[in-house]
Amino acid sequence: MPPQLFKYCSSEDGLKVLNGVALKATPPNEFNDPFEFRPVVQNKDPKGDALRVANETINNSRFVKEHKHLFPECQTFEEFQGLARAKRDLLISTWESETSRLDGILRNEIGALSGRYGVICFSSQPSLLLMWAHYAAAHTGFVLEFDTTNPIFKSHLFFKVEYLQARAEYDTSSPPNRSTILDLAIRKSPEWEYEQEYRLIVDLRQTTRRPAKGKTLHLLPVFPGLFKSVTFGLRVDTQSRDAVLSLAKRPSWQHLEVFQVEADSKEFMLRRRKLE
Repeated sequence: MPPQLFKYCSSEDGLKVLNGVALKATPPNEFNDPFEFRPVVQNKDPKGDALRVANETINNSRFVKEHKHLFPECQTFEEFQGLARAKRDLLISTWESETSRLDGILRNEIGALSGRYGVICFSSQPSLLLMWAHYAAAHTGFVLEFDTTNPIFKSHLFFKVEYLQARAEYDTSSPPNRSTILDLAIRKSPEWEYEQEYRLIVDLRQTTRRPAKGKTLHLLPVFPGLFKSVTFGLRVDTQSRDAVLSLAKRPSWQHLEVFQVEADSKEFMLRRRKLE
């Protein structure tokens, strides 16, 4: 458990988090790194996997509807099942031989996982120059600090990211589950190590869904006590600053500490000064 946890935000997004008292959970297929959740794909049990897929296909009426043109001789789902069972061995051997499609299979499964789980990202440091530049709108935003003693951060689905050159491995012979997404979420390239990232995986059924700019936002409701402090960026605008200071005067937010980032006079370094 890190001694501190932070989230870098633009002023607009940060105010939405504070006013809505909710954190955005991002599905895996919406991350900005193309290597995220793209492991080395293998299949340790191709025959067993083929058997699983064949059985799922035979009992999947949606599959039949979406691929009806492939079975013109079948007028009903029952007729398809009869045909599929008669050719079950052929289905299994065909699937077993199509190892070149593993990456496509994985993308479909990650898509399914993205409909069930989301990731909330944090950093263990509040004064990282690149984080302020990339995630806090070029220092115009602010950083939220969280109470690390809260039970939400004691879950086995909260973890520190590993920065390794080798990509994670994924065995397609087993259906994806929560452990699968944990294994994939924990690994990132060393080029991202400056983020000093921690992650929390959440079940999207626990979130509230809202449309935004052609996408769906998944918001995990929390409570004011989860937030410990706000740190203003070097270029934060007066309106956003005043909005946070006004929020901090409300009864449920009076515990919130407020800091201002300042540039060191000699080094490429940011320092935090507490506002009284």
